[in-house]
Amino acid sequence: MEDVASLKTSVEKEIKKIQYYGTVIQQHMEDEDIPKLKRVVETTIPSKLNMMEDLIEKTSEMMIEEDVVLSEIQNWTLETRQSIEETISLTKRGRSFVESYYKQKADETRAEMLEEEKWKKEQERKEAQMHEEKLYAEKLKRDRAAWREHQEIALETKRIELEMEKKMKSQSAKLPKLTITPFQGTTKDWI
Repeated sequence: MEDVASLKTSVEKEIKKIQYYGTVIQQHMEDEDIPKLKRVVETTIPSKLNMMEDLIEKTSEMMIEEDVVLSEIQNWTLETRQSIEETISLTKRGRSFVESYYKQKADETRAEMLEEEKWKKEQERKEAQMHEEKLYAEKLKRDRAAWREHQEIALETKRIELEMEKKMKSQSAKLPKLTITPFQGTTKDWI
């Protein structure tokens, strides 16, 4: 069974480890090494703090068994927790840093997606406009062709009418104008 002195030594070693990870957190934040920072603040530090808390409880219980004065145990526990308070604060800052980084990345991704969606809509609008213009040009071309065809048919019809009129005039002979005088006699004169 461990004694209080060896447990306190283990606590001090854990404090040094936790404080070391505090410097690691600062370095990762300065380097903006988000994956490593995330691992330290979400996995390493919490496990070290849990281990530390277990050691503090175990040491406190051992101190109680050795009849150490309760106020001395409370002071030791308070001092021990205060020694890692800065690292806990850094861990919170590191978590905030990671969260804000991922939020910023999500916002950028969302903005990029919106920009891409806007670009796609603009492309679709341009394609639709080009399609409409193409359809309009084809319709205009068909209308012009139909108008030309109509004009040609009208011209051809007029030409045929003129030719027929000429033929009719040339085929018909001019007869002298006949004047019929009224008969002045009787029916017997007629026969």
